Amino acid sequence: MTTNSTATAMSAAGEVNMPSGLISKSTNFTFSGTDITASANALTVQMLKVPHGADIVSIHYQGSSGAASCPVDIGIEVTSGATTMSRFASQVTIGSAYIVTPLGGQLPFTVSCPDSQVTRYAKMYVGATPGTATSSIQVAMTVFYTFQGNA
Repeated sequence: MTTNSTATAMSAAGEVNMPSGLISKSTNFTFSGTDITASANALTVQMLKVPHGADIVSIHYQGSSGAASCPVDIGIEVTSGATTMSRFASQVTIGSAYIVTPLGGQLPFTVSCPDSQVTRYAKMYVGATPGTATSSIQVAMTVFYTFQGNA
C-alpha cells in the first residue's frame, strides 16, 4: 500500500510577483505513525511547488529512516496526474546527502506546464522504498531555480 502525504510547503499559496535571479525553496517532512510497508515508493511525499517557466538548476536532498535500507526517488509532476517519480534521481541512499546537478545530465530542467493547467506550477516529489517496514522516515529538499518572468 502506498502512503501519500504532503509537506507543509505544498500548502503555501503560489507567488504572485516572482523575483528574478537564483531562487531557493526548502522544506522537510517527517513521517511517523503507521508502518510503511516494504514496497516500491511506499511513501510518496509532495515536497515543493516550482512555477511554470522556472529553470531548475540544482536539487539538494537529505533523508533518514528507521529501516535499514530505504532508497528514494526524486521526481516531478508537471502535468496534473502525470508524476515521473525518478526524473531526477532513482534509488538514492536515504542516509546520505545527495545533490542533483547539471553534471548528471538531468539539469537544468525547464518547468513547462500545459496551458490547460490552472495552477501553473510543478510539484517536486520524494518516493521512499523501505527495505523493511518502518514507522519513521524524514526527508528534506532544497530546490534552486532561476526565473526570468512569466513564460
